[in-house]
Amino acid sequence: MAVTPNYRVVIAALNGAEQDEIQTQNLTFGFALNDPGGCDFTMHYRDPKCTQSLMDPGKKEIHVYRGTTLVWGGYLWTATPSLDDGSVRFGGEGYLSRLKYRTIDSLLTYAATDQFQIGWNLIAFTQAKTNGDLGFTRFSSSTSGVTRDRTYVPWERAVIFDMLTEMSGSVSGFDFEITPLKEYKNYYPSKGATLGLQYELGKNIDGLSYDIDASNMATEVTALGAGDGSNTCIAVSVDATARATFGLLQETISLTEIKTFSFLQEQADEELLIKKGARWQPQINVSNSDPPFTSIAMGDIVTLKANEGYIQLNNAFRATSMQVQIDNEGQETYQIMFDGITT
Repeated sequence: MAVTPNYRVVIAALNGAEQDEIQTQNLTFGFALNDPGGCDFTMHYRDPKCTQSLMDPGKKEIHVYRGTTLVWGGYLWTATPSLDDGSVRFGGEGYLSRLKYRTIDSLLTYAATDQFQIGWNLIAFTQAKTNGDLGFTRFSSSTSGVTRDRTYVPWERAVIFDMLTEMSGSVSGFDFEITPLKEYKNYYPSKGATLGLQYELGKNIDGLSYDIDASNMATEVTALGAGDGSNTCIAVSVDATARATFGLLQETISLTEIKTFSFLQEQADEELLIKKGARWQPQINVSNSDPPFTSIAMGDIVTLKANEGYIQLNNAFRATSMQVQIDNEGQETYQIMFDGITT
């Protein structure tokens, strides 16, 4: 059995200055691709450190240490006292969550600008405002090689987190995160690596469930580009093998800003790549920290194995979110959600 490191939870001011370490119960924290992830825990309401001055939602950060390593960072957003069990449940979200409360209130225009740069510019824009500094830094000035045209107008008050998510989810998009060190990171074409790691039912998987969804498939994708009527630029991508297996399933995507056929064809091909098979979304439970959750990062690809009746798995899947739980004896368990397609 692997040894679980000691966990420490520290409360900090919004500028990151740490103020006090607290004793928590039922600590849970999580990670997700292109999303803040969450954290929650309880304290006894008469704990000397369970005060409204220290545990003040909206004004504090939560820092979670595993041993000496900062593994999770974010904001304290909620407190729910309960006299029934004498506890207060506190909830938080990762640093990305602040960008859900930041809007674009000036005209911002970008022409043929790398999508990484647009994303950082939006963050720099909001951090330059009065009381707007979040302490976020840009980890790297590298580019994705994908340029976009974007115009943000003040009367729409677009939410910055939503605009990052929109670009991320676009064809030829990217993954992004704010790390526990408040570093803004971009990944193209996606975050993660293919690991030699295997999770197998009966060995290091304690629980397994999954969904198989073929309701959003496409075996033929049409991309509509710039132009009007018969002058519209159109690209079609077909997977003959998938079409023979699943039948004709057509999808049309609108990309009216694209004027070049070769680029439009790339977008149709990429959309088809992620839609041409049934989507599998397994989730597993792992206990005894074997392997530890630090062995896998969001976006990594690992192999899942199971042989139990209808449940037949020996496939590679991409990790999309994770929940880590620390019980009151300090035992560490975690749950990982995966995503992948089969053809």
